[in-house]
Amino acid sequence: MREFNTLDDFEVKEKTVLLRVDFNLPLDKETLEILDTTRIKQALPTIKELVEKKAKVVILAHQGRPGSWDFISMEKHANALSKLVERDVLFVDDIYGEKAKTMITSMKP
Repeated sequence: MREFNTLDDFEVKEKTVLLRVDFNLPLDKETLEILDTTRIKQALPTIKELVEKKAKVVILAHQGRPGSWDFISMEKHANALSKLVERDVLFVDDIYGEKAKTMITSMKP
């Protein structure tokens, strides 16, 4: 059987960790409000462990596909995550530009 690394195999304290998650959530087609946060809840143990280990956690996700009705900003997802982890979650509408770089560099664990 193949062995997989776990978070216990890495020293993440004060390191930036890019966490790719599947936060494609069901949305109300008219209001675009989130209907179910199960996928966010499934990622919580990993997110919380990284935070407890003092990592700077950068979460990368998307909602829908370009051109589809459910292709929306992830800001509502960030707000939902913030409520679930009971701490501030900063949403940055940029993935590789100067704004993203600045925000990631200035993060505190």
